[in-house]
Amino acid sequence: MRQVRIGVTEKNRNPYWDMVNAGWLDAAAKLDLSVEIAAPESEDIHRLNS
Repeated sequence: MRQVRIGVTEKNRNPYWDMVNAGWLDAAAKLDLSVEIAAPESEDIHRLNS
């Protein structure tokens, strides 16, 4: 199985982007892809240090 990583940023976190991300997951399932939707590491570090 192929894997795809989709990076998101703070501005991608609201109901609209939840719908977009759900679309990515649906498309990936149809294409037999493993998908990870996550914030970039630098953003994760920023959030931990906040």
